[in-house]
Amino acid sequence: MPAHDTTPQSFASAEDAMEAVDLFSELEPDARSRLAAAASFVRAPAKKLLFEAGAEALGFYAVLEGRVRLYQMSPSGKEHTIHAPGPGDVFAEAAVFKGRNYPASAQVLEDSLLLFFDRHKLRRAIAGDPDLALAMLGLLAQRMRLLVTKLETLTLKEVPARLASHLLLLAAAQLPEQAGDLPEPETTVTLNLAKGHLATLLGATPETLSRALKSLASQELIEIHGRRITLLHPEGLAEVAEGLV
Repeated sequence: MPAHDTTPQSFASAEDAMEAVDLFSELEPDARSRLAAAASFVRAPAKKLLFEAGAEALGFYAVLEGRVRLYQMSPSGKEHTIHAPGPGDVFAEAAVFKGRNYPASAQVLEDSLLLFFDRHKLRRAIAGDPDLALAMLGLLAQRMRLLVTKLETLTLKEVPARLASHLLLLAAAQLPEQAGDLPEPETTVTLNLAKGHLATLLGATPETLSRALKSLASQELIEIHGRRITLLHPEGLAEVAEGLV
């Protein structure tokens, strides 16, 4: 069970914090208020293990500040990063609604502030409110479509295209006012994962990822400064991401 925190200074309440979470941002205020009754704040320091694969799914999380890494272990004992949710993201919700165990482990990458939604409280809230249940179904279906799109990107594109897509998504996430548009040239983003974890997230080896970075840099599409990447030619990156070059 996660260690709960009192209401942090950055948010007036759990209901207020839910407005910053993509999954809940379109909920009607009344529905969000009823759902907030199942939520509590959790402060988690870097490297903290939130749960392990196979553990009972006691609830799901929304990231308000910081970043978390979801990973699975291969039979050989190697960790494979499968997702890195950051501010506004939700994770582990599928296991909770199925009433099963967590399919992956979750470790905090940097000091984080999370919302934890208790499974039992959540089910009681939804069971007594058909409108809230329908709203949650719609939101989860929308999230599933986004995950399918991400899966297609990972499985159907070459590593440079996956990397270009990831850099453009980072720019959109870090510059929300440009969401839906290509970032301006000279936009700088910060890689949100260590290169080893990013490589497994993109379905590549660290060596292949390094070659892809160097390739994009040699084409003068990006400029690399450690974990900070300047997008010199976003339109060119978009062409790489679409497999046009």
